[in-house]
Amino acid sequence: MNTPTIFEFIEFDTPGITTPISYWDDTNKQLQCGYTQLFGDDPTKRTPLSRIRIAVQPDAKAWAHFQEQVKKLGVWDWETEYFNEDQNNGVGWELNLQWGDQQIQCYGINSFPENYKAFVHEVSTLFGEKDHWVFE
Repeated sequence: MNTPTIFEFIEFDTPGITTPISYWDDTNKQLQCGYTQLFGDDPTKRTPLSRIRIAVQPDAKAWAHFQEQVKKLGVWDWETEYFNEDQNNGVGWELNLQWGDQQIQCYGINSFPENYKAFVHEVSTLFGEKDHWVFE
Protein backbone atom coordinates (compact mmCIF):
# COMPACT_ATOMS: atom_id res chain seq x y z
CA MET A 1 0.00 0.00 0.00
CA ASN A 2 1.23 3.49 -0.85
CA THR A 3 1.28 5.48 2.41
CA PRO A 4 3.12 8.66 3.40
CA THR A 5 6.55 8.40 4.96
CA ILE A 6 5.78 11.34 7.26
CA PHE A 7 2.40 12.87 8.06
CA GLU A 8 1.92 15.28 10.97
CA PHE A 9 -0.79 17.93 11.12
CA ILE A 10 -1.45 20.21 14.10
CA GLU A 11 -3.93 23.01 14.71
CA PHE A 12 -3.60 25.09 17.86
CA ASP A 13 -4.94 28.30 19.32
CA THR A 14 -2.99 28.85 22.55
CA PRO A 15 0.57 27.71 23.28
CA GLY A 16 0.77 25.76 26.54
CA ILE A 17 -2.71 24.34 26.06
CA THR A 18 -3.34 20.74 25.03
CA THR A 19 -4.02 20.66 21.30
CA PRO A 20 -4.98 17.98 18.75
CA ILE A 21 -2.37 16.42 16.48
CA SER A 22 -2.92 14.00 13.60
CA TYR A 23 -0.08 11.83 12.40
CA TRP A 24 0.87 8.63 10.57
CA ASP A 25 2.41 5.97 12.82
CA ASP A 26 4.41 3.93 10.32
CA THR A 27 5.41 1.36 12.96
CA ASN A 28 1.81 0.42 13.76
CA LYS A 29 0.48 1.37 10.30
CA GLN A 30 -2.14 3.62 11.87
CA LEU A 31 -3.33 7.14 11.29
CA GLN A 32 -3.69 8.51 14.80
CA CYS A 33 -5.20 11.59 16.32
CA GLY A 34 -4.28 12.48 19.87
CA TYR A 35 -3.24 15.44 21.92
CA THR A 36 0.00 17.25 22.58
CA GLN A 37 0.97 20.36 24.52
CA LEU A 38 2.84 23.15 22.77
CA PHE A 39 5.39 25.42 24.44
CA GLY A 40 5.88 28.95 23.15
CA ASP A 41 5.29 29.93 19.54
CA ASP A 42 7.34 27.08 18.04
CA PRO A 43 5.02 24.17 17.12
CA THR A 44 8.01 21.78 17.08
CA LYS A 45 8.46 22.29 20.84
CA ARG A 46 5.77 19.98 22.18
CA THR A 47 5.18 17.08 24.50
CA PRO A 48 4.96 13.53 23.14
CA LEU A 49 1.56 12.42 21.91
CA SER A 50 -0.85 11.44 24.64
CA ARG A 51 -4.47 10.40 24.91
CA ILE A 52 -5.01 8.91 21.46
CA ARG A 53 -8.56 9.81 20.47
CA ILE A 54 -8.78 7.99 17.15
CA ALA A 55 -6.58 5.34 15.51
CA VAL A 56 -7.58 4.14 12.05
CA GLN A 57 -6.03 2.15 9.23
CA PRO A 58 -7.16 3.76 5.97
CA ASP A 59 -7.31 1.30 3.08
CA ALA A 60 -5.42 1.71 -0.21
CA LYS A 61 -8.41 3.44 -1.84
CA ALA A 62 -8.62 6.05 0.96
CA TRP A 63 -4.87 6.78 0.77
CA ALA A 64 -5.01 7.05 -3.04
CA HIS A 65 -7.91 9.51 -2.77
CA PHE A 66 -6.05 11.57 -0.15
CA GLN A 67 -2.87 11.62 -2.25
CA GLU A 68 -4.87 12.73 -5.29
CA GLN A 69 -6.56 15.51 -3.29
CA VAL A 70 -3.24 16.74 -1.86
CA LYS A 71 -2.00 17.14 -5.43
CA LYS A 72 -5.28 18.66 -6.68
CA LEU A 73 -5.36 21.20 -3.83
CA GLY A 74 -1.79 22.27 -4.54
CA VAL A 75 -0.54 21.36 -1.06
CA TRP A 76 2.93 20.54 -2.44
CA ASP A 77 3.13 24.18 -3.61
CA TRP A 78 2.14 25.83 -0.34
CA GLU A 79 4.50 28.47 1.04
CA THR A 80 6.73 27.58 4.00
CA GLU A 81 5.22 30.26 6.29
CA TYR A 82 1.88 32.02 6.51
CA PHE A 83 1.51 34.97 8.88
CA ASN A 84 -1.07 37.66 9.49
CA GLU A 85 1.06 40.52 10.79
CA ASP A 86 -2.05 42.42 11.96
CA GLN A 87 -2.71 39.82 14.67
CA ASN A 88 -0.18 38.64 17.25
CA ASN A 89 -2.21 35.90 18.96
CA GLY A 90 -4.62 33.43 17.52
CA VAL A 91 -4.84 30.25 15.53
CA GLY A 92 -1.80 28.37 14.34
CA TRP A 93 -1.16 25.23 12.34
CA GLU A 94 1.70 23.07 11.13
CA LEU A 95 1.98 20.45 8.37
CA ASN A 96 4.86 18.05 7.80
CA LEU A 97 4.15 15.69 4.90
CA GLN A 98 6.47 13.43 2.94
CA TRP A 99 5.24 11.04 0.29
CA GLY A 100 7.79 9.35 -1.93
CA ASP A 101 10.16 12.04 -3.17
CA GLN A 102 7.78 14.91 -2.37
CA GLN A 103 7.96 16.73 0.95
CA ILE A 104 6.52 19.87 2.46
CA GLN A 105 6.98 21.47 5.86
CA CYS A 106 4.91 24.57 6.44
CA TYR A 107 3.09 26.42 9.18
CA GLY A 108 1.10 29.55 9.84
CA ILE A 109 -0.26 31.88 12.47
CA ASN A 110 -3.62 33.55 11.72
CA SER A 111 -3.08 32.94 8.02
CA PHE A 112 -3.82 29.96 5.79
CA PRO A 113 -3.20 28.76 2.24
CA GLU A 114 -6.09 29.16 -0.18
CA ASN A 115 -7.26 25.54 0.03
CA TYR A 116 -6.58 25.00 3.74
CA LYS A 117 -10.16 24.15 4.75
CA ALA A 118 -10.48 21.70 1.86
CA PHE A 119 -7.25 20.02 3.02
CA VAL A 120 -8.57 19.76 6.59
CA HIS A 121 -11.73 18.18 5.20
CA GLU A 122 -9.60 15.55 3.42
CA VAL A 123 -7.72 14.81 6.65
CA SER A 124 -11.08 14.37 8.38
CA THR A 125 -12.19 11.99 5.63
CA LEU A 126 -9.18 9.76 6.33
CA PHE A 127 -10.37 9.51 9.93
CA GLY A 128 -13.91 8.76 8.80
CA GLU A 129 -15.17 11.98 10.38
CA LYS A 130 -17.36 14.66 8.87
CA ASP A 131 -15.33 17.45 10.46
CA HIS A 132 -11.90 17.75 12.02
CA TRP A 133 -10.67 20.65 14.11
CA VAL A 134 -11.14 23.61 11.83
CA PHE A 135 -10.72 27.09 13.20
CA GLU A 136 -12.86 29.68 11.44
